[in-house]
Order: sequence, then structure tokens, then C-alpha cells
Amino acid sequence: MKMRKIIKSKKADISAPIITVLLIIASIAIATLVISWMYGIGSTMSKQGTLVVVGTPVIQPAGGGNYTLYITIKNGGNANVTTLGLSLSNIPITITSVTVTSSTSSTTRPSISGIVISAGETVQLAITFTPAVTIPNVIQGFIQTDAGNIPFQAVLQ
Repeated sequence: MKMRKIIKSKKADISAPIITVLLIIASIAIATLVISWMYGIGSTMSKQGTLVVVGTPVIQPAGGGNYTLYITIKNGGNANVTTLGLSLSNIPITITSVTVTSSTSSTTRPSISGIVISAGETVQLAITFTPAVTIPNVIQGFIQTDAGNIPFQAVLQ
């Protein structure tokens, strides 16, 4: 009778070494999942465009009630950025042309939307527009991009 209880007792218990091995295997599996998740997030987060305004943007009269905004933008990130629009201190404007000059080319287009600034590239924009109201001497604005809004302060010359 005692023999049966001992055997039954030994079959029902899990020994400490087996528990230790199971915990180590579970810990390694969880650590592997966390590392692979963080690697995926890190590589995705590092692929971003970072635009900065170089120098001080200026606005000059272009004649006929038009003005031209001259602004230089550098993409210091490692992904391309596409422009979406332009806003000047809640002043309604109508863009008539945009000249994009980079180290390799110069093109004129009817809109600021859709300009692709490659990673590491610097471009000069000459944006000709007609404002609906008088332009102040100093104006706040921002360029809308798929990487966020790029604020700037331009001076009227």
C-alpha cells in the first residue's frame, strides 16, 4: 500500500530541474519575440525624411500684385519627402508658379504640391503667389509635407 502512494506521489509532482528548464525556454522565447518586434519598429522609425529651412526665407515683390517667396529646404533624413501645400499666416494666397532648383536640375511647375525632395537633397524654391490681402513685413508660414509641417518665418524685402 505504501509503495503505491509513493509511486503515485512521484508521478503527480514536477521536479524542480524540469520547472527550471521550462522557465528558461519560455524566457528565451519571449526575449526573441521582443527583440524581433523592436528591430521591426526601429528600422521603420529610422526611415524618415527630416526637412529643415536653410537660412532666412525672403519675400520680394514680383510686379502686378504678385510676390515671390524664396526659400531653401534641406532633407536631412534618409527617406524622400513630398510637399503638399503652403500656408502663410492665414493669408489666402493663389500660387501662380513654383520654380524648383536642385544641384541637378531646375523646373517650373504650377503648384507646390507633389515636389519630391530626396534624402540628403537641398532644393531652392521660388514660389510666386498673389495674396488676397496686404503682406506684412514679417510673416509666419509653413510648408505642408507628408513628413509633417515645416514652419518658417519670411521677411518682406
